[in-house]
Amino acid sequence: MAKKENKVEETTKDEQTTVAETTVKNTNDVYEASDIIKEIAKDIEEASKNIEEAANNVDETTEEITTDINEVSDDIKEITEEIEDTDEDTEEADDVDFNDEANKLMESQNVKEIWRCPVSGYWFTRKDYADDQEKKAGKSLEHYKK
Repeated sequence: MAKKENKVEETTKDEQTTVAETTVKNTNDVYEASDIIKEIAKDIEEASKNIEEAANNVDETTEEITTDINEVSDDIKEITEEIEDTDEDTEEADDVDFNDEANKLMESQNVKEIWRCPVSGYWFTRKDYADDQEKKAGKSLEHYKK
């Protein structure tokens, strides 16, 4: 009977050894998994910091772009106002009556008619010169007679 008990004890010891070895292996696996999880947590934390930094950079860049757009918009407004002022000045110049000046020029040049180019402001006492200028300017000349 002692032989049977020894066999039972040996089997129980073998089972206990196997359980102990399995427990140690499982514990080591848990520690290894824990280390992996810690590394993943560090990677996630670093990625989170990088995302936050990138978001801050985007905010700064957006502010800079918005400032640039506002400055350009202001410049465009100023240029538009200058163009409108120039257009008004041009319209006013177009409304100027050159009859008195034409009469003085005709009298001083001793001619009965004279032409004025509205583009260049030049005066012509000869029709052929006036016709040439009209072609160059692409606009009809003003014709004055005594």
